[in-house]
Amino acid sequence: MGAHLVQSSPLTVAVPMLFLATVDLLRHLVWPELLHPWPGFLVVLLVVGLAVWVFSSAVFDHVERMERRIVKQNAELREIGETSRRQATQLRVLHEADLALTSNLDLETVLRTIVDLARELTGARYGALAVIDDRGQIVRFLTAGLTPEELARLGEPPAGRGLLGRIFEDGRPIRVDEIERDPRSVGFPPGHPPMLTFLGVPIVLHGQAYGNLYLTDKQGEDGPIPFTEDDESSVMLFAAQAASAMENARLHSQVQSLGASVERERIARELHDSLAQALGYVRLRAAAARDALERGDANAVDPAPRCGPRRAPHSDISAADHKVAS
Repeated sequence: MGAHLVQSSPLTVAVPMLFLATVDLLRHLVWPELLHPWPGFLVVLLVVGLAVWVFSSAVFDHVERMERRIVKQNAELREIGETSRRQATQLRVLHEADLALTSNLDLETVLRTIVDLARELTGARYGALAVIDDRGQIVRFLTAGLTPEELARLGEPPAGRGLLGRIFEDGRPIRVDEIERDPRSVGFPPGHPPMLTFLGVPIVLHGQAYGNLYLTDKQGEDGPIPFTEDDESSVMLFAAQAASAMENARLHSQVQSLGASVERERIARELHDSLAQALGYVRLRAAAARDALERGDANAVDPAPRCGPRRAPHSDISAADHKVAS
């Protein structure tokens, strides 16, 4: 663009000078009798004025075209810059999400982290996560972005109707610019804060559904703006990470439960063996005492064990319970 301006600058000077020289040449050499009187000067003035108008129009049209091209290129550069910054932010958040989700195995913490990172990834004001069981029923519903007062007014969590339910049915993401105008929407319950734009994505890993991720009201300079196709793609990638993290947290919880169950079984076996030994010892002592009494030898009955004091069975049970709890 700058090269075109540099090339056009000499022409804006050379063309008028060449035209004036041509007119003057015509006046003196070609038609001197016609152009020297005052009518001739009027003709020359008219021709020169017309030529200046044509030339100026051509120059300004060229300048306007170049200005439009400059404005268009600047807009494209700004869009490229915005896209680059948005992609850099998305990559950073996805990287942080990977680190955060893989470094924690507590399920509740993982679920809360998923909602918060999804909001940061898209710039959404509100976020929610629905966790489902093997039957597809919502068993946990977490929200983010709501004030405690707004959360208290919501009451019971949603049952999965409207837009929320369609994601369960279709298994595909849904992007809506105006929630209330969408025919799939069933409206908001009493006390629900107003929401405009919507993005819902299923959380699926290897064909196994873990829940849905909901985001509303992507924040712009003048209020909520629609979610973009890039937002949808980024949240889909993030949902795959979230599903993997949820599965890892569940497996970790199951392993802990299994470990506690195995420990209880081991302690139960130890208690069983200890009680069996104690009962066997008591039976032997009782049999020996009965034989001595039948022989009439009361002195042979030893009322106290010779092998030292033993703990009562209930003390073994209390110690075992304390060991399992710790």
